[in-house]
Amino acid sequence: MLRRRAASKADAGLQARRGSKTTWSNLTYSYSSLPVPSITAIMAVMKSMTALEAKNRFGEVMEAAQRQPVSITRNGRPSVVIISAESYARRQRVARERLRQAMQRAGEYAAAHGMNEDALGMMLADES
Repeated sequence: MLRRRAASKADAGLQARRGSKTTWSNLTYSYSSLPVPSITAIMAVMKSMTALEAKNRFGEVMEAAQRQPVSITRNGRPSVVIISAESYARRQRVARERLRQAMQRAGEYAAAHGMNEDALGMMLADES
């Protein structure tokens, strides 16, 4: 309830300045149109072993994980995937970059639609 009133107040302020109502809940982002393979398709191509095998041959699992992800199953279902530290670090860098880009796009969209420090302050103001 508090959030809804604050957003309405900010929208009213923007409407008064711009002459039209801006709805911030309609923010949408487009992502790459590349197809995303299903988890079963991914699991089919990676090395897989049971949890007991992984426990008994942990050194081999670590070596294999340096080359490609290794799926560990428990009760016949995928449980965990082991990847190399290098692969993990690369995935983290990619995720951080994607987040930075999304935040930049959101900021640009907000600025293009009249969001400024005053409007943000009104949205975040405590009405108690």
